Amino acid sequence: MDAALQCTLCSNRYNTADRIPRFLPCGHTFCNSCLISILAHPSPECPDDSVAIPYSSPDLLPKNVLLLKLVSKTKQILCTEHKKKLEYVCMTEKIKICSYCALLGAHKDHDVKPLEEIMNEVHMRARCLLDMLEMMDRTEIEIDGTVMDYLEKVNKKFVQKKSETEEKIKKKFKKIRKLIDTLEKSTLETVAKNIEFIESAITAAKETPKRICAQSREWKDVARDVLDLVDARCEDPNSVVFEILGKDTNDLLSFGEKLLTELDGARAITNQKFDDMIESLKVEFAEKGVNNLCKVYPLSTFNFKQEEPQTESLIGHSPDSSLV
Repeated sequence: MDAALQCTLCSNRYNTADRIPRFLPCGHTFCNSCLISILAHPSPECPDDSVAIPYSSPDLLPKNVLLLKLVSKTKQILCTEHKKKLEYVCMTEKIKICSYCALLGAHKDHDVKPLEEIMNEVHMRARCLLDMLEMMDRTEIEIDGTVMDYLEKVNKKFVQKKSETEEKIKKKFKKIRKLIDTLEKSTLETVAKNIEFIESAITAAKETPKRICAQSREWKDVARDVLDLVDARCEDPNSVVFEILGKDTNDLLSFGEKLLTELDGARAITNQKFDDMIESLKVEFAEKGVNNLCKVYPLSTFNFKQEEPQTESLIGHSPDSSLV
């Protein structure tokens, strides 16, 4: 018990006067008198872990309130019944007792432990809580500073990247739409020329038989007139149809041969590849190419797991102070 209430440097017992226990920034505790000597150095540091002490006076350091309470309570160390020091603890009833109480008194069959052992355990647990508290404070400060600054930079970078990506997509697709509009116009113009060619071919094919047949009818009328003249002259044995031997008949025969050739060609119109020409009037679209205009890359992710909040609150929980 006494060891827990003594300064580890001078081995003197803490008190509320000149040996007040005070915390260093690193978490170690020393008495006020020892701290005066430590802080007198040009570069004061903790004797245990050499952590720098940024203070010039012990009064600026926080008091170890827990040790002060223990010091004040350990003044009342006599058993009221046996007038002996309270050097043991009854764990069954959670009170301090003397050796007579433990061996012969009302607590002889109870779970009894030395007070020093219990106080060392109390001090150790208090130190663990203090270390944990300081670690939490440092971690929170780091989170509020470094971590939050980093996350702010990350968020700013993300917002900028988001804006740049969206703007890039809009510009690219605007350009693509313009190219598509130009391609559509060019394609329609090319197809229109093909359509016009087919229409002209069909129209010409429809007009050619009409023209040839009309010329054929005219030719046949002239040819019949000549033949009628020949028939009339042949009835006279002394007559010779010299007219049929002339240039006009030669021209008529030549034109007739031409008409026969054209009529034969008109008859072969059905053999021409109009169906193939019409079927060739088509446009193919590379849909796969359109789908591959852009590519969205998969995200590079990491596992970010946030612990579920505890449902049980520690607020309102307080340790049993009956031993101290």
